[in-house]
Amino acid sequence: MTDEYNRGFPVTKEEQVKIKEWIAGHGAICDKVAGAIGGQFDYIFTPTSVGVLGKIQCSKCKENFIFKDL
Repeated sequence: MTDEYNRGFPVTKEEQVKIKEWIAGHGAICDKVAGAIGGQFDYIFTPTSVGVLGKIQCSKCKENFIFKDL
């Protein structure tokens, strides 16, 4: 519970592994240059009545990766 609270977002450890893999793979194929501090990816959370949806969007090419679906 403390780990979830410290992260601030409802991301499980398994989802975090998938996110890191996608970011590494996307960085290799996206020909756009990321910002100086690595602000290329936006985390987007959408609350619903049955849970929270989560996705990451590349701010350069707008490609999405859904890591949390219902």
